[in-house]
Amino acid sequence: MVVGVGGGGDVVSALHVALRLRRLGCRVSLGSVPWERWVVDPSPGPIGLEDLVNAYVAGGFAMADGRTMACRLHGCFYPQASRLAGVLGEPVVLIPIDGGVEGFVEAVKDYTTYSGVDLLIGVDAGGDILARGYEDDLWSPLADQVALAGLYRAMRELGLSVAVGVHGLGCDGELSREELMGILADLASKNGVLGFEGLSRWDEGLLEEALRAVKTEASRLPYEAFRGALGVRSIRRGTRSVRLDLFSAATIMVDVGKLYEASPMARRIAHTSSIWEAKEELNSMGIYTELDLELDIARLRGNPVEIRGMGRRRLSVLRRADIF
Repeated sequence: MVVGVGGGGDVVSALHVALRLRRLGCRVSLGSVPWERWVVDPSPGPIGLEDLVNAYVAGGFAMADGRTMACRLHGCFYPQASRLAGVLGEPVVLIPIDGGVEGFVEAVKDYTTYSGVDLLIGVDAGGDILARGYEDDLWSPLADQVALAGLYRAMRELGLSVAVGVHGLGCDGELSREELMGILADLASKNGVLGFEGLSRWDEGLLEEALRAVKTEASRLPYEAFRGALGVRSIRRGTRSVRLDLFSAATIMVDVGKLYEASPMARRIAHTSSIWEAKEELNSMGIYTELDLELDIARLRGNPVEIRGMGRRRLSVLRRADIF
């Protein structure tokens, strides 16, 4: 199973890894962590199984097809996994994270029992799953770190082979290419980099069709780079910018154990049983998360950059160097 772990749109980044494995002869399930950005779903927090309509729910996971909707406080909508399932004509597995790391691991366990999965790859668009927590432009650490801790525990507790794929370095507009390369160099020095993949002409037609249906910026930009886009792009309604070149189409495969060991955030939240508990743990480290931002936007209804700045200042007293 290949799962987009950073949010709903990351399922497109996961798709290209799944396609590569299928060309190698593997039987592959495509999965997604169901959490839409606030521009799609104004209701704070990730989608839970109880929010789903027209989905097959079994234990801790669900299967979404093109009819699956999420109905929440501000109305019903099609998650990105549902949109992609409609394009592919096959279900996408939903691995929810509203139950924190415990819920993630339980969902993976249930799906493994259901399907016989023996290899699990979590794919993050942009690379903020590599973050340490102190980076100034880190906007959305919570989903990634819950997934990272869950992937690590799935390897240790369920006996799965597990890896992390980072697709489109910097295409989420969070960590800079230089920061990401520094972290990857450190991982590589510890035998933590497994190899490289990248977009190819074999992926092009299906990815283009998928991107017409799925709302994503971080997973779209690597495809545009593959088609020749070069230079700086503004994303997230102008709140962030991304530098594109052909290497933005690459995916770097990382050892999940080495990455987990290097992440203070993932280790801190490894046994949380709700997304709210995980948020509070990161807050106690002085880290402002995407859930904090969604709550503050719903409450204050202002400029996201200004709201985030206020939120980070509120937590700055807790940001001690010894935590990291």
